[in-house]
Amino acid sequence: MPPSPSIPPIAVLVALIAAGALPLANYIANHVARTRRGAWAYPLAVVFAAGTLAPLLAARWLTRSGWIGSDLPIDGADAPVLGGALVVGLALIALALRGPRISEFPHILRLLAALFAVSLAEVLVFLSLLFAVTERIAASTLASPWATLAAGIVSSVAFGLYHFTHPPPWNAWARAAPLMIVWLFVCLAYVATRDAWAAAIVDACFAMIGFVKYRVETLDETPVATALALDALSVAAVVVARWA
Repeated sequence: MPPSPSIPPIAVLVALIAAGALPLANYIANHVARTRRGAWAYPLAVVFAAGTLAPLLAARWLTRSGWIGSDLPIDGADAPVLGGALVVGLALIALALRGPRISEFPHILRLLAALFAVSLAEVLVFLSLLFAVTERIAASTLASPWATLAAGIVSSVAFGLYHFTHPPPWNAWARAAPLMIVWLFVCLAYVATRDAWAAAIVDACFAMIGFVKYRVETLDETPVATALALDALSVAAVVVARWA
């Protein structure tokens, strides 16, 4: 990405406001309103509205203004990238859950369905916006590899802190700190592909591993139909915003 010393303060402000919508909505849902995950209020208000629409529209404006690059291609050219991301994700699952846990394959599929829209939202917030804008700002003073590294660190720290807006067991340093490291690997997948879809696939696989290994049951009550409907709604929103 070429250096850009002139990214305006309004662009940074828009990115920060849009990126802050998901943590704020998540905190209200989990610690103020205490919304049930199986209900429609949480996926629609938090995952879709705050986590998908807000950063998506901000990223669309920033992209069309020329301040950041597009990371949501919708064509056949990125098919090999998505296929590679899926292979990497499934390999991570197989390695992390080898043995008795791999027998939970139906549960794994349910979790992946429930986590994809969430992962897409996290990628839109912490990569499409926060990473991209930080990298663009850092590129005005740092060489390319260091600007990218700075963006990865900022994105990973923000991602870890974001988990304090979640309910237990995620809102503790024992979980948040390792998640910062995990997110660095998601950042690596993003840097290698510059594709939000690929990063979302890898993130969903990492998240699913965490849910299974720590026996977290907060998404078990989510019906598969509800999870797939939210996935479809999120993807449709991206497609419409991309081509509108």
